[in-house]
Amino acid sequence: MTRADPLDPQRIEHYRNVFHIFARDEAPGLNSPIYAELSYGVSLDDDLLAVAAQKRKGQPAPNILFAAVQYLLLSGVDHPLAAHYPIVSGAERPPTPAFPLFRDFVLTHRDAVLNLVRTRNTQTNVVRRCACLLPAFSIIAREADAPLALLDLGASAGLNLNFDRYAYRYERAGRLERRWGTPNAAVQLECDLRGPGALPDFPEQFQIAARIGIDLNPINLNDPDQLRWLQALIWPEHIERHDRLRAAAAELETSPVHLHQGDAAQLLPQLLTPAPPAPAPAVPPAAPPTPAPAPAPDAVPNAPPDIATAPTSDAVPAAVSPVTASAASPATAPATAPAASPNATPVALPNAAPAVPPDAALVVYATVALYQFGAERIAQIERALQNAARQRPIWLVALEGRQPQLTLTRYHHANPTRQTLATTSPHGWWMQWTAPTP
Repeated sequence: MTRADPLDPQRIEHYRNVFHIFARDEAPGLNSPIYAELSYGVSLDDDLLAVAAQKRKGQPAPNILFAAVQYLLLSGVDHPLAAHYPIVSGAERPPTPAFPLFRDFVLTHRDAVLNLVRTRNTQTNVVRRCACLLPAFSIIAREADAPLALLDLGASAGLNLNFDRYAYRYERAGRLERRWGTPNAAVQLECDLRGPGALPDFPEQFQIAARIGIDLNPINLNDPDQLRWLQALIWPEHIERHDRLRAAAAELETSPVHLHQGDAAQLLPQLLTPAPPAPAPAVPPAAPPTPAPAPAPDAVPNAPPDIATAPTSDAVPAAVSPVTASAASPATAPATAPAASPNATPVALPNAAPAVPPDAALVVYATVALYQFGAERIAQIERALQNAARQRPIWLVALEGRQPQLTLTRYHHANPTRQTLATTSPHGWWMQWTAPTP
């Protein structure tokens, strides 16, 4: 049996505090009584803290541990704990404590739990956050007066790149204040407005020039394992989020987006300033032309390099081939992204990568993802934005922080100005707009 590494007293106290804060603040704030109970129980249990501490650097220990358990339950592992997970049992949870069963489950299936904790990332694709992005994108569309080219950092499955294909309902104090989108859209999103702040006007429709996402491990919703992990990241009581995930996945099937697998700090500069196409090779005026042989039935002209051929090591993945994200796409990225040699030159984007039109308004955005990037990579991204802004204006929308702030940073001639637009729920349930109405 695989054992979790023992923790020294200082690390035990660190993770005890992490789970205690999660139980006291985060789980109640996001309406999850079961995760509040479980997190408090874990905070007092050294055996479970030792398991949670095996998570990858930069990953939130409570989210990863709880997702690993729910993933195994969704995979069909039989245990009485399943009764406390409505999405698994199909019924309301019983009014009995869940933690004793949770502890038994983790210790009984320690090997499987540890494998997931050690190898998986949080890649939650919370579609409801689009209700916070919509007003920010509306401001940019008015300022730029041009089609938007969207670049999502930490895109997961890319569901939020289709924000304009969803329907929205904004309420204040229980009364409808604003609707937007096609009324019969498959994805229906609601957001409560707090405070007196008025939202900016929304355009009748958006012109979107590009929908591009970057993720270390883009999720292919046609892969049952990857879809199950995305479902496992949804908190047990949030049944409506499972419904929205399925609806957004169906929309993605008919409206695919472009996802690149790789490190955003390496890929973003290439996407912001794409290299000019290589000149056509000179044709020698020698022998008369001969008919070219027909390609094999499965051959793809100018196909991008196979992801599996990228050099590997223990470093962060380098830029590799893009993946066109669709719920029905047969192309599947590996569960663990290939990594690049520390001294290797980043792989150039292949010719098949979608170009960002030069006349489009470049909009880079991230939703509760940058905390996983680390200070060094965020600094690299900042430099890339400032360098690219010398050639064209760029807008950065960020929904980040423990109590998320929605911010808009304008990069015009490498001179960034940052504006706070709103305070929001981490899952987009509510928003308090604070920016002046344009």
